[in-house]
Amino acid sequence: MKKLSILLLSLLLAAGTAACGGNHTNTASGAASSAESGAASKASAAKETSSAPQSSAEERPVINVITEPLAEETDVAPGTSDTPDAADRTYTITFAGDILMDPGYSAGAALTQRGAEGSFDEEALALMRGADLFVVNNEFAWTAGGTAVSKEYNFRADPKHVHFLTDMGADLVTLGNNHTYDYGEEGLLDTLNTLDQEGIPYIGAGKTQADAERAMILTIGDFRISILNAEIILFNANPPAQTAVGDKPGTFDSYRPELLYDAVRRAKAESDYCIVVTHWGSEGKSTPNEKQLTVAKGAADAGADLIIGGHPHVLQGISHLGKVPVCYSLGNYLFHSGTYDTGVIQAVFRPADRCLETLRFVPMQCRNMKVFTLSGAEKERLLNYMRSLSPDVQIDDDGRILLP
Repeated sequence: MKKLSILLLSLLLAAGTAACGGNHTNTASGAASSAESGAASKASAAKETSSAPQSSAEERPVINVITEPLAEETDVAPGTSDTPDAADRTYTITFAGDILMDPGYSAGAALTQRGAEGSFDEEALALMRGADLFVVNNEFAWTAGGTAVSKEYNFRADPKHVHFLTDMGADLVTLGNNHTYDYGEEGLLDTLNTLDQEGIPYIGAGKTQADAERAMILTIGDFRISILNAEIILFNANPPAQTAVGDKPGTFDSYRPELLYDAVRRAKAESDYCIVVTHWGSEGKSTPNEKQLTVAKGAADAGADLIIGGHPHVLQGISHLGKVPVCYSLGNYLFHSGTYDTGVIQAVFRPADRCLETLRFVPMQCRNMKVFTLSGAEKERLLNYMRSLSPDVQIDDDGRILLP
């Protein structure tokens, strides 16, 4: 995992005082930050792009079991990428959507056979590895044991393969989702221990309720950013079985949204900027549902400065609540065998000014269980699609998100 002299990672109870305002209109080099240059010395896969059509956003994604050898890949000419100014003192947090590393399913089998170098193109690897902090949703359990809970899909991967997270550049994983507890308490504890042994911090689950609701605090000089994670799928009076309650291990399941709002207030009290990563929404739907809209407003009112969502398995639009950007769903990142649009969000901070400088959507596509960074006409196609889902903001030709 990347070690940075300006970064002090500490797991503290949720934290954050807002310090950022104004429109995010800086240059493309600032938006890319040091991602490409930070990864230039690392090994990289051949650059590829795809022009395959997007899967229907209204269809529930098929998570195929791998039954045949993987198709051959074809190299094509590389595109261009931004070259950041090395003297520009910024800090980039990059967010990706859902990953699945269960080898019983296509994406996990592909990653096991190909490794990170064969599962992401050169530019995607540079964005992940070169980010100061790369965050991805770990939507499965790291366990060889436990008992599968009763549900349609149960996902797990052998702990010996946890290095794939490190290989792709993950610095923080979110566990507040509906698959972390697929193999019960034993599977969850195996997951936490596996990540601890690999040295990968996590949020959204823990051995106690306090652990599960705890935010990560990043200290960059005297600028502090808090990041917390919760799943918000059910609104109930009683906690679901997988929920961490008291000393019981589990996930941060905000079955009552006030639990999340309280966590945001705690985070806001300890940091300058608070990021909330949510697992919410309806699978296969390209528009946010009423619960997403309700929780987004509640989190923003409680002090969230940026909200990043997932769970629908498809991209959803980007909006804002005042000065708070809301990215409703990043969809799948590397999750199943279909051809589908995806992307990452780059949040570029300028610690000296104590604010978010640029927010950028980087268009990508997953084809044959490999993630490609889009360029040219395909990049413009996906940007236009995101614009159609995001009437409340402007998205420029490089994916920068401009608030009104």
